[in-house]
Amino acid sequence: MASIEPGANCLVLGSGPLHLLTAKQAALAGYKTSVFTANNPEEALQLIYHESACPRGSLPLTFLAISNKEQCEEAIAAADAVLLVTDGDSTVTDFAIDAVIPDPSKESTKIKKIVAMSRNLNGKGLGFFSQSAKDFANPDVWAGAQPTIESYKSFENKIRSKAATVGADYTIVRAGTLKGGGPGAETAKGSNIYPHAAYALSPKFYLLGMIAKPNWRMLFDMDAQGASLVPGDTIEGPGLFAVKAAVSWAIEKGDSGRLAVATAMVQSLSQETAANKDFSVCSAEARTPPTQFEWDAMFSKL
Repeated sequence: MASIEPGANCLVLGSGPLHLLTAKQAALAGYKTSVFTANNPEEALQLIYHESACPRGSLPLTFLAISNKEQCEEAIAAADAVLLVTDGDSTVTDFAIDAVIPDPSKESTKIKKIVAMSRNLNGKGLGFFSQSAKDFANPDVWAGAQPTIESYKSFENKIRSKAATVGADYTIVRAGTLKGGGPGAETAKGSNIYPHAAYALSPKFYLLGMIAKPNWRMLFDMDAQGASLVPGDTIEGPGLFAVKAAVSWAIEKGDSGRLAVATAMVQSLSQETAANKDFSVCSAEARTPPTQFEWDAMFSKL
């Protein structure tokens, strides 16, 4: 079982705010992190860095422009681990997976660990009400439509197959409805001091589809910094109460905080008990994230 320790090279591929938050968590943990972005990374830079809590250039983080073939090839060749994570309902494509995890019979690879974000695919507490909540209240709701579930199952099979081909361990990290991910509200009106900006996304996160003032996303980020891990694929969605749960700052059935998911993915790199397993990430009430001791205890029970 591979344990990829801080200092190793980590490659992050995917899309959306959770993709960037995972890269930030990897860099904060001490991994030399490369993350794929669009040709102009300015929006990504604004989401990851904060002028006082996490200034630009303070992290071992490299942004890879898809158009820079040489830089991308160098990062792929150097990678000890790959993290695959998308914020929406779509998965990382087979083409992209094949590009960053090459066939060792054709190209040499150092990859020893693949961590892939998937979803809760058991179908419990999903369906009509969850889809209605997604359509009318919050597009981030995980509704578990059957075609989407099948695409994620195919994605997981691809990851397991790739891991076997390159001789790497894999971990499947499951999420439900993604909530939060930003620094919470300001500590004082107009102070520009955010309690979680050092390790969460910047306040720019709240400009994505919402008005930049205290709202349910901010309130969720203030009080739901905790996490719990549940082995396998057993977590239920919100069921009949999906519309209420969709925009609730309280923790609801099937909620997965972005910070908890991103950190669990990075923790999976060094936690030997995560090798070749799958687990779900659930939100938990807390004003601060789990300590390393608490993460170790959670992973020991997988």
